[in-house]
Amino acid sequence: MLLITTPTGNSGRHVVNQAIRAGKTVRAFVRDASKLHPDVASHVEVYEGDLQDERALQMAAEGTEAVFYCIPQSGEPEDVRRYYQSFAEPAARALQAACVKRVVTISGGKGDPDDIGPSGPLAAMEREFNNTGVATRHVRCGYFMENFLYTVPQLRFRNSFSLPVSADYPMALMAAEDIGKTAARWLLDSSWDGQEGVNVPFGQSTSCALIAEVFSEVLGKPITFLPITGDEYKQMLMKFGVSEAMGQSLKEMFASIHDGSIGDATGAAHQGGVTLRAWAMDHLKPAVESPDSFHG
Repeated sequence: MLLITTPTGNSGRHVVNQAIRAGKTVRAFVRDASKLHPDVASHVEVYEGDLQDERALQMAAEGTEAVFYCIPQSGEPEDVRRYYQSFAEPAARALQAACVKRVVTISGGKGDPDDIGPSGPLAAMEREFNNTGVATRHVRCGYFMENFLYTVPQLRFRNSFSLPVSADYPMALMAAEDIGKTAARWLLDSSWDGQEGVNVPFGQSTSCALIAEVFSEVLGKPITFLPITGDEYKQMLMKFGVSEAMGQSLKEMFASIHDGSIGDATGAAHQGGVTLRAWAMDHLKPAVESPDSFHG
């Protein structure tokens, strides 16, 4: 029996689909069961509950061998470290009490709790799980391609996109699908033990200048990359409803990208991964062209 949290999330939905395809018995822990796709709901045992509820998570984990655990993304926290801590601490206690053998988490950075941006709180999460003695694999992510969906209004109306990096700086891009598949591979493998951070194979390592070229080809119009400062990026995020604290954290994340703390921007492209062009065709182009896109 496998327990999968956030089965409707960017990565979790790919994990649960991989587990179902592998013929595993799956228990899905979800805040709102009505959001589960019917094809998933019909193949899993559903536990509805809050991930911050230690007792609920422990009950869901009872009798399971391995757990996929992901802290839900939110743009609203007023204290980013406390937000991650409020999930990690009860989860570590719950899964230890349930005698789970293996845990696979979604993380980021290089496992240093002192890192700035979200990487520090995620590293602290890793430490909470490691302190339990449970075998763990922390899947450390680079920059989600899905984050480009937040540039849809600028792409649609201004034919441009902006990030607080230089045009020629290579970023490790990866699709949520690859992140989910990497996590699922570890979740489905019962042969490992110990505690490690593992990287995600990514479609390509590329600069924003080259990203603009790909977007131009996919969208059929010239797209320009316009660099902005970290403070400008933070203000842009806050206009979309992101809290000041989270805006500051994401500003710091890009500083970490520049100093090499997030992702492996120099690694070789993973041949089996989702390329930026393929992702943009499947996800970005429909969002830019749809008048009903929630990003518009």
